[in-house]
Amino acid sequence: MKKLDDSAASILVVDDIPANLGVLIETLSQAGYSVRVATDGETALEQARYAPPSLVLMDAMMPGIDGFEATRRMRGIATLAHTPVV
Repeated sequence: MKKLDDSAASILVVDDIPANLGVLIETLSQAGYSVRVATDGETALEQARYAPPSLVLMDAMMPGIDGFEATRRMRGIATLAHTPVV
């Protein structure tokens, strides 16, 4: 896995399943990325607004605001409009 530019190597992982988060945090951290976590769409939006990540890895199905809605809302925020979301 190629590391992102050091000045922008932050990945926001969004998932409501702890086991999924654990695997992603461990794998990405060992690869040298700065990893932040949110367990729902609303928290993901708050974190991304506060400190825009380089990449968002987001679960599609979550309680409350799902991944599709969170992504749609991110696209409406100028600082997040072009942030890659997978």
